[in-house]
Amino acid sequence: EAGAAGLVIFLDPGDYGDGRGPTWPEGGWANETCIQRGSIVTLPYKGDPLTPFEPARGDVNRLDPADVALPGIPVQPIGYAAATRIMAAMKGPTVDIMGLDDWTGGMGVPYRVEGGDLKLRLEVSQVREIMKTANVFGVLPGCERPEELVIVGCHHDAWGFGAADPLAGLIVVLETAKVFAEAADRGLRPRRSIVFAAWGAEEFGIIGSCEWVEAEAERLRQNAVAYVNLDMAAMGTRFGASGTPSLTEAVMRAAADTTQPGEDRSVFDAWRGDREAPVVGDLGGGSDHIGFVCHLGVPSVSLSARGSQGSAHHSNYDTLAWYRATVGDEYVGATMLTRITSALVAELADSPLPPIDPVPAVAGLDRRLEVYEQSAIDAGLTIDLAALRLEVDQAQMACEAAARRLETAEADDRLVQSLIDFDRAWIDEKGLPGRPWFRNQFAASDRDSGYGSVVLPRLSEAIRDRDQAALDEAIDTYRTLILRIQESANRIAPGSP
Repeated sequence: EAGAAGLVIFLDPGDYGDGRGPTWPEGGWANETCIQRGSIVTLPYKGDPLTPFEPARGDVNRLDPADVALPGIPVQPIGYAAATRIMAAMKGPTVDIMGLDDWTGGMGVPYRVEGGDLKLRLEVSQVREIMKTANVFGVLPGCERPEELVIVGCHHDAWGFGAADPLAGLIVVLETAKVFAEAADRGLRPRRSIVFAAWGAEEFGIIGSCEWVEAEAERLRQNAVAYVNLDMAAMGTRFGASGTPSLTEAVMRAAADTTQPGEDRSVFDAWRGDREAPVVGDLGGGSDHIGFVCHLGVPSVSLSARGSQGSAHHSNYDTLAWYRATVGDEYVGATMLTRITSALVAELADSPLPPIDPVPAVAGLDRRLEVYEQSAIDAGLTIDLAALRLEVDQAQMACEAAARRLETAEADDRLVQSLIDFDRAWIDEKGLPGRPWFRNQFAASDRDSGYGSVVLPRLSEAIRDRDQAALDEAIDTYRTLILRIQESANRIAPGSP
């Protein structure tokens, strides 16, 4: 559409290489021959590209690949040594002349936006075929409410050897499973069932987990309490989390119950630093939580521990030798993260009432609406959020009343189901405009980057597109959804405003 005949991708050394520090093998950063692989599929849905909305079973009717908007030009990642040679031979205008100063990286040659008369021969040897993959599960049945599910997962496939991505997360899944299996051997089973999952084909477009979500959609809508994602998790000892707002307090409690390695304080205290409370990020795309939260509205959280100085991401240098030299060979971060994960999963799976907090779902909306309001004005759009703000205030009062009731409420089937259903109130079965697979109207992956997260995506995309009609429709949609949130809170605390 834009006239590109091919694409060559590289890691800039200013971002990932010698501009950051010593490179492998002297240090952990990407050396000049490091090539990062990845998926460039940009479809408006996740999972198997040939089976949107349907599980990729053997008997499913698959789309013809010719009818799917798969990449239509040759694409090849290269190392920055090769990229430097290409850039040095280019003769087009430099980025500073074009007003793009922030496009300059660390290669030590002029950065240009055109090649002049330079021609590049691009020969790509890649096979596109239908292959089998597999999800692997271990299930610990619950002793009282076995139909209710807490899922803990990380993918098992890798672009290279995968010591960091995914195994730095998969080891936490396996160790957490071992903790619960040993407890079960002693007669200690959780109320709810725990599903430990190793997902297939995540690197090719979040395929394995999304196909399972599509195959088990009805069961998950009814019974999934939460999903915990651990992709590439143990990369240091600096804890962090992104998640659905309703799980924020549960994550903080798990961090407060775990000691920060080498310090006389909790992970929670190290995490928050000088702040009153730590920041829990927004969930977007890029990993296996996306099917749970963006397609079905299952409360989800992604846990991680960072701090290592280096990156071998998606390259052949992502080896056990690199991991031990760069992250550490004592697996301190993995041990810490296993303890946090175990504490969180224990509460999710064994508390009489699922630890779903209704208040954070709306508590931060006023601030987000202020940002979008200013963005709309800057884009020359007309925006009136008065009615929506009033409904947000009413929903917040209802959520606060629900939280007060939960402090003393006894668990019963109706209340448990109301908590499981709470986050599903954000689901619109029609999905986002142009992206019907993304049904959650609270959170979605960024439309352009795929990795980024967007909260209230209908508003964001309408403003970005400078589309007045879409903006007006988005406001109406969110008014309806906020009323639904209020109704969900009222089911938790009948009689609240």
